[in-house]
Amino acid sequence: MKRSHQRWWLIFAACVVGALATLAWISVLVLDLEREQDRARAERAHATALGDAMWTMDSWFGAHLSREATRPFFEYRAFYAQEQSYTRLLNRIEQGEVLVPSPLLSERFDFIELHFQLEVDGSWSSPTVPIGSQRDLIEANAEAADVYVPWRAKLAELSAAVDPAGLRDALESAEAELEELVGEPRDAYGGRGTGEGKLAQSRAQSTLKEQVAYRKFGKNWSSEAPTIDVGPLVPIWLEVGGEPRLAFVRRVHSSGGAAARSGEVVQGFLCYWRRLSTLLLRHAADVAPGATLEPIAKSEAPSEGRERLATIPAYLDAPPPPVAPRTGMSAARLTLAVSWIAALLALSAVGVTLRASIAYGEKRSRFASAVTHELRTPLTTFRMYSEMLASDMVRDEDTRREYLQTLQEESNRLAHLVENVLTYARLEDERRALRCASVSADEMFARLLPTLRPRCAEAGFDLVSQTEDANGATLVTDVEAVGQILFNLVDNACKYGQSPVGKRVELGAEVHDGRLLIRVRDHGAGIADKYRNTIFGAFDRGDRDPADDQPGVGLGLALARGLARDLGGELVLEHSSGAGACFRLELPVEEQSPGLHAAGSTS
Repeated sequence: MKRSHQRWWLIFAACVVGALATLAWISVLVLDLEREQDRARAERAHATALGDAMWTMDSWFGAHLSREATRPFFEYRAFYAQEQSYTRLLNRIEQGEVLVPSPLLSERFDFIELHFQLEVDGSWSSPTVPIGSQRDLIEANAEAADVYVPWRAKLAELSAAVDPAGLRDALESAEAELEELVGEPRDAYGGRGTGEGKLAQSRAQSTLKEQVAYRKFGKNWSSEAPTIDVGPLVPIWLEVGGEPRLAFVRRVHSSGGAAARSGEVVQGFLCYWRRLSTLLLRHAADVAPGATLEPIAKSEAPSEGRERLATIPAYLDAPPPPVAPRTGMSAARLTLAVSWIAALLALSAVGVTLRASIAYGEKRSRFASAVTHELRTPLTTFRMYSEMLASDMVRDEDTRREYLQTLQEESNRLAHLVENVLTYARLEDERRALRCASVSADEMFARLLPTLRPRCAEAGFDLVSQTEDANGATLVTDVEAVGQILFNLVDNACKYGQSPVGKRVELGAEVHDGRLLIRVRDHGAGIADKYRNTIFGAFDRGDRDPADDQPGVGLGLALARGLARDLGGELVLEHSSGAGACFRLELPVEEQSPGLHAAGSTS
């Protein structure tokens, strides 16, 4: 390969590497971006699922929490006074004479462990743990006595584990945190204006009921009624029994009336945290499978990126689902696939074009060398003989006749070369106009054989023709084009068909399957298999050097095949071996006589 060709191939290779590397880099970026989009989409879906789970849990627990938040404060006593009551005869009974048991004595809860109240003096009480005569009344019912025994133990455990001052401090911190979340100012007793709108009605009712309850216990409130203010119900975590326990507490403040009853109590309830978390997660199992609830410690700072429940100081932790790999062809991948295919096709086209250009350049170089070599000998002969004849240096008549015959042969050779080049140029430009006419096979061979025999005789070959099997066939063809094809085939046979067996060129013809098959065979060295297809290319002489001793420019077979195809036929190398080469020209037959039979293919 020439250095200039190597340089072009190196430049092309560098461009290919650069283009493919750039496209690969873009592909990696696009696929990474697609994966990021999938990950972001999965995270959004996960966040949406967590939001739905939290909304479901908060909605379910909020209904229970709302009921506890609106529970009247006097229900935290085992018995409280009926506000108004009458006998069967509709006589009014004095207030405080009729006591009503708290609903908490009979209600059962799935997740509430104990309702409790921290009194003003720091003592603990529970509506489910009555004392004194009220306890005697409860225990008189043998069926229900055992129910209240665990509550007494839980109240004792709570009072032993929780410091009253610590509970009030935790309540103060929880109210402050709630104030930050809601953004509303607290009043002097921890209540909130619009934020506690749901409790307004229960507070208004609580004042009168508290007065009735106090009257029941012998307090004289005739001169002045107390003012009762119920604070919000807030969650706090308590250490009870060596493990964190969730409690919801509120402050109840009374002022005015009997000074002995003025002050602040803390009411609330203790939860079974494991049972409550199980119930909460069960309501969100469909949208957040595998989720867990993690308590938020009092000293723990808010965590970024973690979802907190609105009703409970706990984080909802759910493992994000793995990003499912894409199946099928996405828009980005389709675009990349099309881009890769287009780039590879473009680079292949450029490579093929470059190779064809280099090959064409090489063929032109060989053609120029062959034409130069082909023209040098006849031009030298023309110049020398013409000078000798013009100078009257040849006086012998026989010699003059020999020189003139040589000049005629060289002129015919040059004319054949020029005609081949011009014909090939017209074929390439699709400018050749065929002059087709109906002609019989025997008439066509009668016109062509006289032009072929002199070429064989000039090279010292015998032309053996066997065309009788084609007699009677009629073709619509251009006889001159067929003659040019056969002349090129015979000319090649004379050039390359030298053999010690004998200088003979065989021309045979037969009709087979509606086509006229014309075979031209020599007995030379043949053509190597690797050149079976390349020899039909323009300016290609197979394994022969352009400057060898046999004249030719490598256009004969390319021109012959082009003419054959223009005539509706084909030219092929039927076989080639050490016994010679055989070319077969196929031409369509218009008609044949009834007596003409198709012969088998013979060598």
